Amino acid sequence: MTLRSELLGGMSLRRDYRSFDFVLLGLVLLLCAFGAVMVYSAIFGHHDWYLEANPRIVAIFPRHIVFLLTGVAIMFVMAFVDFRFICQFWVAFYVINLILLILVWYAGRGVDVERWLRLSDFGVPNAPEWISI
Repeated sequence: MTLRSELLGGMSLRRDYRSFDFVLLGLVLLLCAFGAVMVYSAIFGHHDWYLEANPRIVAIFPRHIVFLLTGVAIMFVMAFVDFRFICQFWVAFYVINLILLILVWYAGRGVDVERWLRLSDFGVPNAPEWISI
């Protein structure tokens, strides 16, 4: 038994790659590709004069791709972490979620509803506007 498994109470942090569900990965990648095509067609299906009048709309597609790749990478990493290891921290996850809900209630802002927390709300100078929780 290694030191890591002794610290975790005998459970392994890593799972075997043979237990990885490649069919599920393929379906997720297929849905991601479909979503990217839909975002692309929604943005670039407009006339050139509309895109020139609204230059911020063109930045949506690259941002979508970055978030998509980040999400797939996190999914791939988390697929190899044993769920019993994650379950040990359920209280911390619960408390963090409660704190975020309370923060949104008091400090949240948005267009029509108050649902977003931006880094600029907490004194982070020059924080990009699109980074929000």
